[in-house]
Amino acid sequence: MATSKLTGCKNFSRIKKIAEHQLFARDWGVQLKTEKTIADDIGWIGVRAHDFYDPFDQQVDNSFSTTMIDTAQTPFERQHLCQNQEAKEAIWWKVDKSQAQAAFSGKLAVLPENIQLLKARE
Repeated sequence: MATSKLTGCKNFSRIKKIAEHQLFARDWGVQLKTEKTIADDIGWIGVRAHDFYDPFDQQVDNSFSTTMIDTAQTPFERQHLCQNQEAKEAIWWKVDKSQAQAAFSGKLAVLPENIQLLKARE
């Protein structure tokens, strides 16, 4: 987990393994699919803020309903804090201003290959 933190990952959640490629992110209250096999010693996941995206009306894996609870603007990006009703922790989502949409669909998604499987939290 220390390497993920050092490389800029901001979103971490404890997990419960459901199947070889499926987990429940306990702190976010969502079920997600992974590209890599989830070993028995994996207890956490990490997702970079830029790896979340708004799927809009598309049916995609790993999409979930959420509410935007706070927003901040920097010169080059929009930063959002999102949380669903079942979540214990908010998700930090960053969007480059050149790619930002005017409206938010109320959903976030993450590609299975962008989910980091982590053994322990320090």
